[in-house]
Amino acid sequence: MCRANRLVAQGWLARAEDRRDRRFTRVRLTPTGKAMTLKCSAARTGWLEKLPALTAEQQAVIVAGVQALTEAATTLMRQEQERSK
Repeated sequence: MCRANRLVAQGWLARAEDRRDRRFTRVRLTPTGKAMTLKCSAARTGWLEKLPALTAEQQAVIVAGVQALTEAATTLMRQEQERSK
């Protein structure tokens, strides 16, 4: 099952046909999805604040790792979308 389908099934995303071009489907966060996004963000921020102070070098390593992970996840998501067409 596609990730978007799972999020729709969970009530976090909603789909709507594009009014001007029926080839496209608009996807948006539902109020539940927005609330979950805020909850996850707050939890992540709270967790980070509890960590001991990190050096600038440690922070740079973490930032680089998160950026690499984000890029890899984005690439994987695009590949999955292409396969599902």
